[in-house]
Amino acid sequence: MDGKPQASLSDLFNVFFKIGLMSFGGGLAAWIHREIVTKRGWMTEIDFHTGLALSQVLPGVNNVNMALHVGQRLRGAIGAVTCVGAMLLAPFFMIIGLATIYD
Repeated sequence: MDGKPQASLSDLFNVFFKIGLMSFGGGLAAWIHREIVTKRGWMTEIDFHTGLALSQVLPGVNNVNMALHVGQRLRGAIGAVTCVGAMLLAPFFMIIGLATIYD
C-alpha cells in the first residue's frame, strides 16, 4: 500500500451521492477535489488533475467522467459504477418527482 487511506465502496457512494444531491451548475470539479484529495487524501494532486484533464477531453459530462475516473482509480470497475451511480441517483429521482408533479 502506498500510504493513502483506502476508500470503501460505501464511503465512495456517500461522497458522490452527497455531491449529486447538493450540486447544481458548474464548479463540481473543485468540490470533488476538496472531498477526494483535500479532506480524505484518497488521491494525489497529480492523479486528480490527470483525471480532470482526461475527463474534459472525453465526450460526455465532465463531472460524470470525473466520478468514473475517481471510482476506477480507487476501487476498479465496481468503484467506477458505484461513483457514477451515486452521483446520478438523487438527480434522477428528483427529475422523476418533478415530472410527476408537473403532470
